Amino acid sequence: MSSVTSKDAALLRRLRACLARAVAQEGVAFRSVGMRYATEQDLLGGHGAGLYGGRWNPPGLRAVYASGSPLTAVREAYQHFLVHGLDPSLLRPRVLVGLRFTLSLMLDLEDDATWRHLSLSRGAVLGEAWHAVQEQGGQARSQRLGSLAALAGFEALRVPSAQDPAGWNLVVFPDALREASALEVIAREDLPPHPALP
Repeated sequence: MSSVTSKDAALLRRLRACLARAVAQEGVAFRSVGMRYATEQDLLGGHGAGLYGGRWNPPGLRAVYASGSPLTAVREAYQHFLVHGLDPSLLRPRVLVGLRFTLSLMLDLEDDATWRHLSLSRGAVLGEAWHAVQEQGGQARSQRLGSLAALAGFEALRVPSAQDPAGWNLVVFPDALREASALEVIAREDLPPHPALP
């Protein structure tokens, strides 16, 4: 992570104070990936998001994105088609998997009280066009928040879905998982053969 500015240092202090409000949760979330990434390593590694960045992580910070329901996962996966009206012939096969998670320190950004404790505007963070900011060489507010949350010691974020108003997403930082926490693919033996393998 790049150096912490004085403004970021203040947010980092507030995030560390929020560790006392961290949520411990077990459950199932859903992830939709292209066929070539339907391996246990790719599903759980967060390497793609770490390389390219995502709404809640800058490039360089690995993150696994999943959703609270299969429908939300599909909407998230096809957001570019939904938003930009891309040619349906460009669609490629995808695999939808369930991920069983056990988390000890999750920051719940669906909770309005959390935003108040962080002294952040939920609307300003969620409304920012993160991709455009990143393309211009910057770091979106949501990316900086995710990065600082991981630095503060949070294992994951529970966040509102930008593609499904009724849905939520889970963002797990694999490098931050505690010994008692876990993330695993349900029925991993049923994953299709990897297209790059014979």
